[in-house]
Amino acid sequence: MEGRHGRTPGEGPIQLNLVGARTEHGSIGGLAAILVDGESARVSPGALHGKSPVETGVRWVQNREEVPRARCYWIVWVAQGQGADGRRGIRGAVASPMWIDREAMVGYKHLAGHVNDMSRALKGVVDLRELTPAQRRAVRDAIIERAPRIWEGTAPEIRACFEGEEVGQDGDGRAGEDPASGQSPGTSPTS
Repeated sequence: MEGRHGRTPGEGPIQLNLVGARTEHGSIGGLAAILVDGESARVSPGALHGKSPVETGVRWVQNREEVPRARCYWIVWVAQGQGADGRRGIRGAVASPMWIDREAMVGYKHLAGHVNDMSRALKGVVDLRELTPAQRRAVRDAIIERAPRIWEGTAPEIRACFEGEEVGQDGDGRAGEDPASGQSPGTSPTS
């Protein structure tokens, strides 16, 4: 006899993946987070939930000015997916800043901006222009170390954005196009 939701009673718990299933690379739903601290970078699954090692225990404030001795950290949201060639690779990557004073355990990040940047990455936007060339290379190295097959399946024009050189449209470190608007990433219809 079928119960609620078309399930047979006793067949076990319903698995509800709100954001997607875990993959072998520690991401959720094709989205991974890489924490950039200075010129080093590492995959940080906890950052997907605001719980990266540098965020844990931090009291968040509404104004960046409330964190005068802050250090800038970056979360690079990396979207994975299947490309036109059928291979799984990076399809989007957007960097989001946050400022944290680890001594005072206080920080600032524009939460809506982080959410929008996650969405942009999932839509295939690559925007790493605010990272230094050394930081982009560190992100690349973290990806290669954790998921070499994903890196190999990434389109050459996207891989170039991680090489540390100024690349992309107008030499700004961006690639791809926002499919929803048809605009290049980081541009508005009036620019």
